[in-house]
Amino acid sequence: MYFGGVRNGYGPETASVPPYWYDHIETVENFRHTCHSLAMKLMRCFAISFGLEPDFFVNGHKEDAKPGSQLRFLHYPARNEAPIPGITRLVPHSDSQSVTLLFQRNPGLDVLSPKGEWVRAPCWNDHILINIGDALQFWSGNQLKSTMHRYGLHYI
Repeated sequence: MYFGGVRNGYGPETASVPPYWYDHIETVENFRHTCHSLAMKLMRCFAISFGLEPDFFVNGHKEDAKPGSQLRFLHYPARNEAPIPGITRLVPHSDSQSVTLLFQRNPGLDVLSPKGEWVRAPCWNDHILINIGDALQFWSGNQLKSTMHRYGLHYI
């Protein structure tokens, strides 16, 4: 779901937004704005740690530009049985953007370690997991690593 930068601009004529969201758009937009602000703070911290100008990685990340930041709501319910061997809900991939903020409520995300082993990512209540994306790896000269990850092999 993409709400990018259009406050109070959704209604029945906006076919891409289900009616349920009409009453929640302002809340979602405020959350998206808060996430964007956090991502920009992280980008500034990365730049400063490399001895660069604080806005070095921030330039080009305008909040209301199209396509701008993406806010996606994904829900992967916990499984109560093991998946078919070798089948995941989401194929292993890295994110193409600069950073991804992941708010997990249940464990299930695996990350590929430098040794080539899949390791379950930590999942703590009220914490955000930060994935470095391909763009930030490129901009940092490979000093920050994009994380290969997958979801869905674990069950309860």
